[in-house]
Amino acid sequence: MAGEADSSKEKKDEPKESKHHRFTRLSKDRVSAIRDKLNQLGNLSNRRHYEFSEKEVSKMFGDIEDEFQRTKDKFAKALKSRRRSGESG
Repeated sequence: MAGEADSSKEKKDEPKESKHHRFTRLSKDRVSAIRDKLNQLGNLSNRRHYEFSEKEVSKMFGDIEDEFQRTKDKFAKALKSRRRSGESG
């Protein structure tokens, strides 16, 4: 298909996005999405509309905290390996 060939050529002609710019762009969007989801989760605390136990809330936040820590650990590991390899920034 001619249209597909044209669009792939256009992508080749565009300047390549730097790794840092891509990180900045994507992290901004993803942090915003997480904040939105946490806000929605907080809406579930309205006892007029929802019923929940202390055990359920504790499990929910335990799961979130576990995933949060795993994600932080990934960044810590990446930063540590970067320092070892002598990269900066």
